[in-house]
Amino acid sequence: MKWLLGLAVVLVALRVSKAIVCTPMLCEGVEQEPLNCAGSVIKGGGFCGCTDICAKQEGESCGHMDLTVSFGKCEGGLSCVPQHNMMIGMGVCKSASRRVIREAVNKKSCKTDRMHKLMMMIVYQGQWIPQCEADDSYSRQQCNNIGQCFCVDTQTGEVDKGTFREGKADC
Repeated sequence: MKWLLGLAVVLVALRVSKAIVCTPMLCEGVEQEPLNCAGSVIKGGGFCGCTDICAKQEGESCGHMDLTVSFGKCEGGLSCVPQHNMMIGMGVCKSASRRVIREAVNKKSCKTDRMHKLMMMIVYQGQWIPQCEADDSYSRQQCNNIGQCFCVDTQTGEVDKGTFREGKADC
């Protein structure tokens, strides 16, 4: 049930971030605090572009999806590498190739796949929400919302299309 609470927090945060509208008048009266940056300054990088911010340095936390409320941007030459196979949220500034970053983002995780499908909040006939094992692999048998069960690859979650059955599938 902890994941359900986590999901609720993420959904509320996303809803709040979408509700914030950066109007031109929002920045009126906002004063820039003096910056003492180890690296470069990102002009207009603060909340709604009202202030400047320091670029994050290697090893510092950053955000790897551009939301209204910024988690911070990395210094030039560094990339925000996602942590824990998450598409949204915190990352760490690292000197990494695009291939390493793409692999980190694209690495398939049953629990992450499950969370994304739950967050979509879209229901359609034949939809299935992954069931995961303790080691974050996919359970061999999965079932959709119309009572059909089928087999999947335990590492990728790829569906074996020839295994669809009413009730239990022969995996």
